[in-house]
Amino acid sequence: MGKVQYLQKCRFCKCEVNAKHFDLVQPVRTKKHAIASKDFSTSRAIPSYVRPPSIRSANAEGTICLYIAAHCSILSCDHLGVLCKTQFQDSAAGKDIKLHRTKCTYIICNTLKPHFEHLLLKEIDNQPYSLLIDESTDISVF
Repeated sequence: MGKVQYLQKCRFCKCEVNAKHFDLVQPVRTKKHAIASKDFSTSRAIPSYVRPPSIRSANAEGTICLYIAAHCSILSCDHLGVLCKTQFQDSAAGKDIKLHRTKCTYIICNTLKPHFEHLLLKEIDNQPYSLLIDESTDISVF
């Protein structure tokens, strides 16, 4: 029974080589590989197509998420994001708003919650405190 050969295929020059370091480095030095890889090196990377969000639009999205967390249901976020985008087109922050339920939930859970949790713990510190529970809103009795 012979040895099992592990072959790899170069995606540029389409030649098969053994999966050993020396054999993998050899095709890179050939003229065929240099010509074939030339087209791939001039293609644009994905990050050049995507713009990072501006600070103003991120602040606007965070403010809307804070409003929704305090006053509304997250389900209304889809409509509120579209409404802000259409009504505030003259604003750079307004036209870049992209906010839907999943992003709103993510911002509330992973950005706003830790911030306010830290503020609350800092305010309470080591002082004694008590929790007031309103039993009039408890629906578990019914």
